[in-house]
Amino acid sequence: MAIDPTPRFQLPRYTNGQDLHPTRTDFNGRMELIDELAAIALQGARADRPMPETRGRFYAATDTRDLFYDTGTTWLEVARIGAGGPGSTVLVGGSTVQADEGTSDRAARADHVHRIPLATANSPGAQSGEDRAKMLAATNVSTPNTHVVRDSEGRTRFADPSAVTDAANKRYVDTLINTRAAASHTHNASDTTGGTFNPARLPPATTSAQGALSPEDKALIDGRRSLNGAGSLVVRDSENRFNSEVPALEYHVANKKYVDQQVGSHRHSAADINSGEFSSARLPAATAGNKGAMSHIHFQLVDGASPNPVGNALPLRTSNGNIAVPAPTASIHATQRSYVDDLYAGTIKDRGQLGSGSIDSVTETGEYYQNQTTPVTIANGYPVNGNAGALSVRQFTNSTSGHRIQVWTQWSSPRQWFRTSNTNGEFSAWQEFVTADQVVHTLPQPLGSTNLNARTEPGDFYVTSSTNASEANHFPPGAAGNEGLLEVKRHIGNSVMQRYTVAIGSHPMWIRRRYVGGTWSDWSRVGA
Repeated sequence: MAIDPTPRFQLPRYTNGQDLHPTRTDFNGRMELIDELAAIALQGARADRPMPETRGRFYAATDTRDLFYDTGTTWLEVARIGAGGPGSTVLVGGSTVQADEGTSDRAARADHVHRIPLATANSPGAQSGEDRAKMLAATNVSTPNTHVVRDSEGRTRFADPSAVTDAANKRYVDTLINTRAAASHTHNASDTTGGTFNPARLPPATTSAQGALSPEDKALIDGRRSLNGAGSLVVRDSENRFNSEVPALEYHVANKKYVDQQVGSHRHSAADINSGEFSSARLPAATAGNKGAMSHIHFQLVDGASPNPVGNALPLRTSNGNIAVPAPTASIHATQRSYVDDLYAGTIKDRGQLGSGSIDSVTETGEYYQNQTTPVTIANGYPVNGNAGALSVRQFTNSTSGHRIQVWTQWSSPRQWFRTSNTNGEFSAWQEFVTADQVVHTLPQPLGSTNLNARTEPGDFYVTSSTNASEANHFPPGAAGNEGLLEVKRHIGNSVMQRYTVAIGSHPMWIRRRYVGGTWSDWSRVGA
């Protein structure tokens, strides 16, 4: 007997014949196939949808008209339409083909709307009716509050300008032009009736053309004189004369003195004197301003010049160009090199940066600095470790001996030490300088009327007024009214120890402590 399968689920159908019924296995297989392939259709309100636990079911929400599919663990909405929020605006000014179709899994409703935003100064968009009306109202006629459009000849009209930044029309320009002179015009001198010309507008006078007088020429004219004067114009005096110096060149103007001398005597050129000897009385003596004959005194002075420091003699340079002088005794005296060297030997010279080694070998006098902290160690001869500073080296005997003084000044948290060396260059131990604050803290200070609870800074204080030593000022009860000495010691943090010793009798002593929290213990008598 043949089997004819069903079209949808392919379930076997038997043709007529005498075949046996399907076995249990065949029957169960067909049931499982139906359960696998058959869909279940449910419907009802969306809120009545059952839990998603049976794969292959469909549920139609009759109130919202939504369709869901049960995956066995969740309901999937099928053919989702609407409820995706407002759509995007229309893209204005985009590319010709928009490849991005979006990512939403919802379909738009048939009556959905896309909005086009209005254009702004910064973004493109749709034109508003107001802007459209403004464009349609544009005109080439001078009309207030309208856009401008050119006419068929490319022109437009404006009212006469008022502000300096307003556009000017032809009528305004022509009116102003008619009130102005032509670009090229002339004036008669009589037209100028007031004011003063700008000197920059006046052409200067030259040797071939008249013009304005320059400041230099004006000064030259104003400086004219009848007396002798280099670089000045000559002007005749009231007697029609002017002065002149003795001429030096043949084309110079001669004065009366020169002419009179030439007429009354004659002169010879030096070449005309070829024999004999001039009398010393005839030789003019040399002066500071004129050459002439040297006197015998000056000759002796020059002839007596000496390379040695001799009194009342001109100094004479030695073969190597030096001049010898004695040791100076006044501030204006020339000095010897040895004098300067001796003075310089006592000065302090800036020696610069210290190296990375020991300062035990630094014995040349001067000032040194060390801006590195690593070399500053006790092993390298420094008084402390790890602080930059400055080293001063002094000598206190002659430079050949080994006696030196070194002073080290620490840069941060300023402190200062010194040490000395013997003739073998061996340095003593460093000694630290004591500051004024340290001296003040060492010597007892007057306590005055201070309440002892307020005295927390370390130091020693003496009480000379029995009135101030009262229980009201927190003195020990057994010491009230007695002068004495207060000692304050720092313990840990703001913890303080106080000890008060009475200055009379058997000198009884009390102690107490201020705790970290700020409270004070009771006074306890020592040895009681």
